[in-house]
Amino acid sequence: MLGKKRILIINTGVQSIKIAIFDEDKVVFNKTIREQKVQPINDYITLQKQLTATKQRLLLQLKKAKIEMKSIDLIVSNTGYIQPVKSGAYTINEAMVSDLIEHSFYEAEGSFGAILAHSLAEYYQVPAITYDPPTVDELQDVARVSGHPDFVRRSYFNALNQKAVGRHIAKKIGTTYEEAKFIIVHLGSAVSVGAHENGKVIDVNNGYYGEGPFSTIRTGSLPMEAVMKKYIASPEEVKELPLILKQGGFLGYLGTDSLTDVEWRIVEDDQEAIAIYDAMTYQIAKEIGAYATVLKGNVDAVILTGGMSISPFLVKKISEYIKWIAPIHIVEDQLEMQTLSQVGLRVLNNEEEVMMYTSCDAKRHK
Repeated sequence: MLGKKRILIINTGVQSIKIAIFDEDKVVFNKTIREQKVQPINDYITLQKQLTATKQRLLLQLKKAKIEMKSIDLIVSNTGYIQPVKSGAYTINEAMVSDLIEHSFYEAEGSFGAILAHSLAEYYQVPAITYDPPTVDELQDVARVSGHPDFVRRSYFNALNQKAVGRHIAKKIGTTYEEAKFIIVHLGSAVSVGAHENGKVIDVNNGYYGEGPFSTIRTGSLPMEAVMKKYIASPEEVKELPLILKQGGFLGYLGTDSLTDVEWRIVEDDQEAIAIYDAMTYQIAKEIGAYATVLKGNVDAVILTGGMSISPFLVKKISEYIKWIAPIHIVEDQLEMQTLSQVGLRVLNNEEEVMMYTSCDAKRHK
């Protein structure tokens, strides 16, 4: 490899696992393992079976490309629900894996990526890191207040992609991310809207668990009165609430989590599909408007990104509501793989600090 630094990138999503090999800044291998739906990781046997099967598929793909694991200098992966952290790079260690499994209630997809990276790192004696976890917490104090002292708002969103597209658009419009004020909207299986001010995400909704607009599968915010009535009447069903929060949106109303399928139904004049689609775009636009007030109307750009941003129809409908706020930029390509590779190269060149992750339990007992 003539001294070039080689980085393995792992990025797990709801229905696929993306794998890439970078020789410094050049992609030499890129593969998406589709229909690789991540299973629950809180059961040890299920997790080990899934790890074994996924490693076999990954190593087979690398073998076909004539790439050996012993040539890898660093593994970089996305991750899942860990303790609140500041933005940056972290070692994927036993403490992180333990927290990911403990909090698998929240998310399995990103968590599995980091656990897979740690497993490969241990076996092949290669360092593994993650960058900008979804628990990056830069909220201003006023944004943490929920309305009841027993409940504190937490920062949980696609920090990796939001911050990456923020830096990308800042450069495009001739400024820096640290000087800009953006509203960044991640249109994925969950919809998160972040207010970015001077390099910090000072407020953001938790689209994964019951805040903000609904999406293709997430419920978004639900009317509290109706939720209370349901679970007071059937308290044994409370344990099903995490599942219900992932079975809403298009899936709950229309029986599909496919944006494309719903748009075809709209073309065929399906009135139910039209009504639910309009409701989703309305809720997304309303959330963007709310976050414009967080920045007091001083917004340099509204940025739409994530999987659903590839739909011109969706973008047009949202834009009709929000075009008065600021110029709208679309970043269809998620920049996660590129960002992870750039971070990996900076780490290998000793240009980026890697922080040691400390477990939730350790932090609680300090």
